[in-house]
Amino acid sequence: KLDKAEIAEAKAKIFDPQGKLVEELFGRADKDRIMLSGEINCPKLWNGVNDPALYRADITLFYDGKPVDAVEQKFGIRSYQIDADKGFFLNGKSYPLHGVNYHQDSYESGWAMSDAQRERDYHIIRDMGCTAVRMAHYQHCSQEYSLCDDFGICVWTEIGIINKMSPDESERHILADGFAENAKQQLIELIRQNYNHPSIILWGISNELHQMSDEIFEVPCPTCQKPVPWTQESQFRPFCSKRCQLIDLGEWAAEEKAIPSDTADFAMDPNISD
Repeated sequence: KLDKAEIAEAKAKIFDPQGKLVEELFGRADKDRIMLSGEINCPKLWNGVNDPALYRADITLFYDGKPVDAVEQKFGIRSYQIDADKGFFLNGKSYPLHGVNYHQDSYESGWAMSDAQRERDYHIIRDMGCTAVRMAHYQHCSQEYSLCDDFGICVWTEIGIINKMSPDESERHILADGFAENAKQQLIELIRQNYNHPSIILWGISNELHQMSDEIFEVPCPTCQKPVPWTQESQFRPFCSKRCQLIDLGEWAAEEKAIPSDTADFAMDPNISD
């Protein structure tokens, strides 16, 4: 924190993927922060493995007219959306995701990996034809995100919550003291550290939670929307009763003409008991 923030200034130079200067920004401190804003006309988009175009920002902090700090930050410009029916879209176009889970360890060094080992692994991931990676199941080092930016690999990153969230070994859906606040703090730190990486498309909050009570697995009955416990046997279309199952079968059959109409009428009869 600066002693006299009002005499602090910041300048930024923005370079396009070919290294051409496209924008210069300048701002003075307002209390304890400096906001720089500008516009890049007709930007070249970060387009995954097809064209992972990256811009660069060279930012210098001045105090009383003298440079006191500087940072170089790569970033990409892109948009994305996830549609439950149509899948993932990058910059408005369908973009299939094929990928792997990746733990930050190697057969030679365990978790004490070198940068060269990580780069080797991500080259293998790309050679496999992958367009995405899930960084399992915790914060990974900054070099990995940069490699994914460079290679055009979309990233699912996540905080390190795994297996337990209750204070004991039961399956109660009760959070341990401080659990929610700790998870929130981890997620805030993960985003603040990595939000400039265009490769990141998902911020995960947990993995393989074993302590789960039955109500977590309840899903709505397709016919009446009444909550129904999820089980392995009913995982595809769980119904709350035989009547609801027959009604649903009748509506489907009538639409698809899969069974004779009199059978469909029978299935849709509201007088059928459970």
